[in-house]
Amino acid sequence: MRATTLLLTLALTAACGETRHGPDPAALAGALDSEDPEARRMAAQALGKLGADAKPVLPALQKKVLDPNVDVRLAVVEALASIGAEGRRGLAAALNDQDPKVREAAARGLASLGPNAAEAIANLVDALGDEDSAVSDAARGALVAIGEPAVDGLLRELVSGTATTRDHATVALAAIGEPALPGLLLALDANAPEARKAALGAIATILEGTEAPPELQPALETCFADTDPQIAEAARRLHARIADK
Repeated sequence: MRATTLLLTLALTAACGETRHGPDPAALAGALDSEDPEARRMAAQALGKLGADAKPVLPALQKKVLDPNVDVRLAVVEALASIGAEGRRGLAAALNDQDPKVREAAARGLASLGPNAAEAIANLVDALGDEDSAVSDAARGALVAIGEPAVDGLLRELVSGTATTRDHATVALAAIGEPALPGLLLALDANAPEARKAALGAIATILEGTEAPPELQPALETCFADTDPQIAEAARRLHARIADK
């Protein structure tokens, strides 16, 4: 195996050549079409090491998100993340991969882009419901990294999502912090008691590190009459905590 890898490395280096700045991205992109999956994987890995210098061959990399070999797809996803914001569409597409390792890598790649991954918010919100917890956790982390632009999508999931996606949305909104407060206050009027309870929990977490906005106390007082006694009690406790500050 090591001998085969060495031969592939030598062949790939000879075929692709180098510019005065390093390996030639165009030649490496050509190697992505090799019949040998190990050669394709190594070409994608080499492009990933070029980082932003691989931008000229981004279309070739994006096509390989659909490569039949999982190791190649994983290397392609990592290369797309290393390119930067321009790789976000390929990463978003990889969130639908059949292999959870690729989906997780795609979510982590989007997280590394921060707000530049905002175009993928809808895909990441969908991934909160992934059957693989490592994928859903990584998607939540990416939405937190995106920050304020992700608040609306997370609030929709908090109000109308499943129990699992609501939990992820609650944690993410709490982590985003103060920018999420206005929407969370509105969510206190949601029809579903689970959504109201989740909103209260996120608000309480946020207020551990920031001042309460003036509109919060009236909103909490409205919750005192909530039909769910747990919500009413939680609202009273939070109201008292704010008043003591």
